[in-house]
Amino acid sequence: MKTINSLSGGKTSSYLAMNYPADYNIFSLVCIDDENCRPSDKKMIQAVNDKFEKYGYLQKHGEFVATAEDDKILKVMFDLEEMLGSEIVWVRGDSFETVVKKHGNVVP
Repeated sequence: MKTINSLSGGKTSSYLAMNYPADYNIFSLVCIDDENCRPSDKKMIQAVNDKFEKYGYLQKHGEFVATAEDDKILKVMFDLEEMLGSEIVWVRGDSFETVVKKHGNVVP
């Protein structure tokens, strides 16, 4: 059986990852296409793109533009990976805008 820690960048999931090791640590980043929300740190943008490139997301979704997450969360995930001494796998799907275009603005 394989175990997985699903990480959010918050205190609870980070604590669990540090104290309850799993076979895989996964962070799912919700991306947006708004250039105005692009992180100002170009090294951070490159680091995120490097993560996505490793798993083939750049070919499918293109370059990382932005996220609605605070930039601190991205830094926390890189710092946590270093503290864990093991890789955190970053995953993503379509950008928020693409999901809305494909499926409409669905309100129950």
